[in-house]
Amino acid sequence: MPRPYDVSAARANLNDYLKEISDLLTTQEDIEHYAAFNNALSVINDLTEAAYQPQEDGSLLPLDQEMQQVLQNAYQKALDEAAQLAVQAETGQAGERMRGIVREITPMLQSDVSALNMVDLSREPMALPEIISKAREQAVDLGDQQPPTVSGSINTRQHFQVVNDGVSEPGFFTPTVTVDPDGAYRRHLDQMEAKYPDYKPLIDQLRKMPLRDASSVNWVPNYQMIVNAEASLEEQKAAVRENWVDQAFDPLLIDAGDLPQRPDFLAVMDDIGQGIDAARRQMITFKDGDFVFPDGANLDRRNVAMSRTAALIGKRELVAEARPMMVIQNGKAVSGTFMAEAYGFNLSNIDANEPVAGFGNQNFDNADPVVMDDLAAAQALDFITGNVDRNPYNFFLRFNPKDGPNARLTGVTLIDNDMSFPEQSLDQLPPDRPLRPEDMGVIGEEFYNSLKSLNTFEQFQAAYADCGLTQQQIQRAWERKEYLVQKVEADKEYFAGRSVGETEAGHIRLVPRTQWGAYHMSDLAAKHNRSMFKTVVDMPETVQYALNTLDARKEMIRRREENRRRVLDLPPQPQAAPQGDLPAATVVGNGLQQNQAPMMEVPQDSLKLAIPALSNIKPVGGQMNKRYPVTWMENGEPKKGFFSPADSLSIKQGMDQIFADYTRRYPRYADEIRAKLNAGREVTNIEMGQLTAAVYADAAFIIPQILLFRQNYAIMLL
Repeated sequence: MPRPYDVSAARANLNDYLKEISDLLTTQEDIEHYAAFNNALSVINDLTEAAYQPQEDGSLLPLDQEMQQVLQNAYQKALDEAAQLAVQAETGQAGERMRGIVREITPMLQSDVSALNMVDLSREPMALPEIISKAREQAVDLGDQQPPTVSGSINTRQHFQVVNDGVSEPGFFTPTVTVDPDGAYRRHLDQMEAKYPDYKPLIDQLRKMPLRDASSVNWVPNYQMIVNAEASLEEQKAAVRENWVDQAFDPLLIDAGDLPQRPDFLAVMDDIGQGIDAARRQMITFKDGDFVFPDGANLDRRNVAMSRTAALIGKRELVAEARPMMVIQNGKAVSGTFMAEAYGFNLSNIDANEPVAGFGNQNFDNADPVVMDDLAAAQALDFITGNVDRNPYNFFLRFNPKDGPNARLTGVTLIDNDMSFPEQSLDQLPPDRPLRPEDMGVIGEEFYNSLKSLNTFEQFQAAYADCGLTQQQIQRAWERKEYLVQKVEADKEYFAGRSVGETEAGHIRLVPRTQWGAYHMSDLAAKHNRSMFKTVVDMPETVQYALNTLDARKEMIRRREENRRRVLDLPPQPQAAPQGDLPAATVVGNGLQQNQAPMMEVPQDSLKLAIPALSNIKPVGGQMNKRYPVTWMENGEPKKGFFSPADSLSIKQGMDQIFADYTRRYPRYADEIRAKLNAGREVTNIEMGQLTAAVYADAAFIIPQILLFRQNYAIMLL
C-alpha cells in the first residue's frame, strides 16, 4: 500500500523528480520555473488550509481583509511563474507536459484571484471556499424556457445548450446533489405526517425504523402484478392489497387494522414508498468492500473533478467535460454541474436500427490505436479517481465508417463519473472496484509520462478547490496515483526484453504510441478479463442481450405504470412532447457577478488589435522566432510594428491548445481533429483555417478573431 501523504516528503522527492526530467531535454531554466510554480501552489495551499476546516458548528470562517491581501499576492506569484513557463521554448516531452499542467491550472488561478479582487468583504463577509466556488461557476440564463429532462438513479438532468460568444454547446445540467439519505428520510416522513394526519400512528412507527431497515421493505405496492383486466377496479385493488400488505407491515410489528380498507390507503402507501425509495438511492454502498459517501458529500461536482483530472494528465477529450454552473430560470438561480453532451453509441439508447446492432467482434478488435491508448488511460483515470461505476452504460463509442462490416472503433468518451473520490483507502474498497493496476494489462507511455509530471499534491488541490472534496478524498486519489506509478515502474523491469505486444496477467505494460498496433483488443480481453478491453470485446453480446430484452423491459414498465394509475385512480400518463430544438441558455457571467465576464484579463496598457487570421499576414523570421509585421492606427497616427505569438517558439504546443479548444466546443469532431493531431507532422495556419471552415460549416455566424497584446504577446482565439 502507498504510504500516507506527507508534505515534507513530497517536497523532498521533488528534487529527485527534477533531476529525472532534466535528462529528458528540459532546460535548467524550465526546471527552475516549474519548481517555483509548484512552490507557489504549496504556499497558497498552506495559507488556505484553515479556510476549509469547519468549525464546531459546521460553518466555515469568513475570510478577513488582511488574509485577502496576502492571498492576492500569493496567487499573483503563482501566475507570474506560470507566465514564465508559458513562453519557454519547446523542450521535449517532459517540458511540454509541465506546460500542459500549468495551462490547465492557470485559468483556475486567474478565476480565483479575480474573485479575490472582486469581492468586498467589508460589505459581505464570505468564506474562501464560497468565493472560489462561485468564481469558477459559469452563470447562464434560461429565461422561462422549460428544457426536456432526463431522469437518473439519484437526480434529474435538464437538457439544453449553452451559447457563449456565438458558440453553441449542448449538454446536461444537474442541480447540486448532496448526499443526506437519513435527512431525506426524516424530511419525507415530516411531509407525509403533515399531508396524511390520519396515518400518524403508521408514520410514528416508521420513525423508529432506520432507513437501512426501512429501505429493505417494498413499501410501494407491487403494481407489476398483472391484474385481471376483466375484474372490477375494486377487485383489482383487493388483489394488490392481498399480495402485499403483510409483507409491508410485518417489519413494523403493528396491526394494520382497517388501514388496508380505507379508500386512500394504496395512494398513501405509494406516496410514502416513493419517498423512502428516493432516500434509499442515496445510500451508495457495495458488498465486499466499504464505499460510502459521508453525509454532505457533493455528487454532481465529482464529474467536474474527473474532468479536471483527465485534463491534468493530458486526456481532456477522453472525459465528457463537466464544469460548475449556475442556471437562472424564471429569475431563480440554481447551482449544479453542466456536462457536455457526448456523441456516438451508448447502450442506454440502444435501438434495433442502431448500426452497432449488426456489428461483430471484428468491428471492435480492429480498433484505432488512439482508442487502445484511450481505453488504457480510462482504466487508469478510474483507478486514480476511485470511480467504482464504470460499466457498459456509461461510456460512448464512435465508429468510422458509422456502419457496415468495415466500421472501425475510433473514439471513446467517458460519462457519469459521479461515483468517484471515496474517502476509503485502497484496501477498504471492493476488490474489483475500481479496477486495480494488476488487472489493467497496459498503459500508454505518453499518458504515463504525463501522470508522472503531475508530481506534487498541491497541483491536485489547486484543481479541486471548488469540487466539494475533502482533504482526505483528494489525498486518497493522490495515494492511488502514486500506487499506479510504483506498479508501472516495478513492471518495467519485468517486461524488459519481452516481445512487443506481449502482456501477462497481474502485470501492467508500458506501451509507446508507435507500438499500439501490436496489441489487439481480443488478446488483451482474454488475458485481462476484468479490463475495459474485455467490456468492449463483449459489446456485441451485450448489445444483443439489451435488444432481446428491450421490448420486454419496455412492456414491463408500461404495464406497471398502467396498473399503478388504474389502482390509484390516476389519469393516463401524458404523452411525451416531441423533441424539438434544444432551448439555449446564454452565458451572463459567474456566480459572483452576473454580467458578461471576459475570458481573461487584459493589461490596461496592452495594444488590442483584431485581424481576420494570422494566415493573412506573411511572417518574417525563422520557425523558432516567427514575427508578423502589423500596421495600426493610434490617435489618428499610423503605427507599425512586429507581433510575436507567445507560442511561436513551440508551434506544436500552440496547435495542441487550439485543437483542444475545438474538441471541447465541438466534441462530435473530436476524432477528425485528433487524426490531424496524430498525423506526425506540423499543422500550418492555412490548414488550421481549412479545418476551422470544415468544423464550423454549420455555424457560419462564428467569426474567428485574434487579439494581440503588446505587454505579454498573448493570443486568444474567440
